[in-house]
Amino acid sequence: MRKKWVKVCLSKEQRRLLRRIAEGLGIGESEVLRQAFMEYAKSISLITETIQKQDKPLT
Repeated sequence: MRKKWVKVCLSKEQRRLLRRIAEGLGIGESEVLRQAFMEYAKSISLITETIQKQDKPLT
């Protein structure tokens, strides 16, 4: 699967928070956003729903 680029606009305060989190975790800002997105998707059951749809046989 090819990865896609996504552009995100953050306020100055949001960017400061992002940098702080990234530095604290020792990972890049894009990885912080990717992980946060995946955690949110999991919290609203989108991950499970997507996997279940992929497992259904085609009719």
